[in-house]
Amino acid sequence: MRKRSILTLALPALIGGTLMIQTRDVAAPTAATQTAVPMSARPSPALPVDDEPIVTKDSFASLVNRLERDPASSLPELERFLRDADPKQATTRLAVAAMVQAGTAEVQRSLVAAIEQRANDADFLRLAVPTIGFLAEPTVATVAAVRALTTQPAPTRTQTIAHLALGNMASKLAITDAARSAALVSDYASRLASARTDDERMSWLSVLGNAGTPSAAAAIETQLDASDPTIRGRALSALRRVESPKVDATLTRALDDGDTGIRESAAWALTRRAASPKTMQVIAGKLATEQDDKVASSLLQVLWNGRAVERDLVVATMRSVAAGHASKAVRDRAQALLAEMT
Repeated sequence: MRKRSILTLALPALIGGTLMIQTRDVAAPTAATQTAVPMSARPSPALPVDDEPIVTKDSFASLVNRLERDPASSLPELERFLRDADPKQATTRLAVAAMVQAGTAEVQRSLVAAIEQRANDADFLRLAVPTIGFLAEPTVATVAAVRALTTQPAPTRTQTIAHLALGNMASKLAITDAARSAALVSDYASRLASARTDDERMSWLSVLGNAGTPSAAAAIETQLDASDPTIRGRALSALRRVESPKVDATLTRALDDGDTGIRESAAWALTRRAASPKTMQVIAGKLATEQDDKVASSLLQVLWNGRAVERDLVVATMRSVAAGHASKAVRDRAQALLAEMT
């Protein structure tokens, strides 16, 4: 059952052409901090003109089923298709998403082969590498292949998305292979501890944020007292996936910070997690005095996300904000959300 839901939310974004693993800007890590063996590119034979792509014959669900049930016939078709498929086309995005959804070791080998064959195709890598980070059970070979993209001669942007994909892999492996997850997190925690520049710190915080494990949180929290508010803000954002009352308290305390950017980061992180009743009560209280439109809108979103659990609190708060908040934009947003509830 778990495998079926991996890309339930990600698929619409894939088909639409965007897939965000990390929704904040990420500074590229420097080559000095990266250790992996680069992939070699191989020729990409053209798809025969009379070979109808497999993805035009099957829906997403049926394609996933074929990959799991009969890889001997479906994988060769997909491999030929992906040799030169346009990564901007919906069929290509659907094919990659279906392979990740199926996720078997055999399918992973084919997807890695496609990435290696198109190692010089930046557009294809921008599609395939982030998506592969959503594999439920990435194999040792798949993780190694993504690691290989984190160093030169891979372009800087490719290196960055590969690092972020490894963060997501650590998150998935925390469920299926705790030791491998811990090893990935430990690597990036060490990089963060030894980072010499703010750009490096920002990059490794983003990767650890994608991992979202307790050990990743421990490394992230070392940066919450950084002198640079940008680093503190990135650290708060990176805590979004860590489920614990301690993190809830950290994020809600940050809503009192005098720096708007810090409050914005904390509020954004809160929109990415399920808020406890206590957290929602705190946020309801903060809304009355929050003057920044962006922060206030994020806090409204947190309440909206929890409307099924705390409906009375959400309705009362939305009404109060719609009637009396200092910002017209915030009043209008509250009124719009309230209209959807009633």
